[in-house]
Amino acid sequence: MRQVAEYTLFDSGKVLEKAFTAALTDIITCAAHGFVTGDKIQVTTSGTLPTGLSTSTDYYIVKINASTFYLSTTPEDGSATRVDITSAAGSGTHTLHLKSRVINCEDFRHAALSWHTADSANFTTKVQGSRQEDVDFEAAASDSNRWDYIQVINNEDGSTVDGDTGISPTVATTDDDFEFAINVDGIKRLCLDVSTWTAGGLTAVITLFND
Repeated sequence: MRQVAEYTLFDSGKVLEKAFTAALTDIITCAAHGFVTGDKIQVTTSGTLPTGLSTSTDYYIVKINASTFYLSTTPEDGSATRVDITSAAGSGTHTLHLKSRVINCEDFRHAALSWHTADSANFTTKVQGSRQEDVDFEAAASDSNRWDYIQVINNEDGSTVDGDTGISPTVATTDDDFEFAINVDGIKRLCLDVSTWTAGGLTAVITLFND
């Protein structure tokens, strides 16, 4: 039987950045956030973050409901690695920033990327891949943190998109639908890096499958 899995890598209809509050129960509150478990975020503050949270650190959503969630330090279900909030208030305004989503693809041989843009979208995004399970895509690549940008192929005309250049409006014209193929080739983790965002909407869905 053919094995298929589908994940939304990025949806600009979600909260891209928004203020949040934290509680000693480890619950984060952010009204109508739209996140799903596994979405990757980072946090900033105008003052001092609640103890247990740090800037420039990747956190992963563990959804509770439409307005609350836990944070995890791993992209799995997060139950064993829930971030412990030991001082809830901090000071100033705390803001979360949607980064993307890390997908485990080690059980699959193929990956296809469905791409929808709207509202005069203007952005640059790059597909990141790694054969390392504990990779940190937000940190620089090194001998102990191995990853690279991945080439994708436009199914419409067979043209290739260099991983270092990424997908931009010159590649995926604004307000249109595209299908890209990704060479998984033993890769264990995939992520979509949104490096610049000027305007418009983007939904990127990845489908993993075997022969």
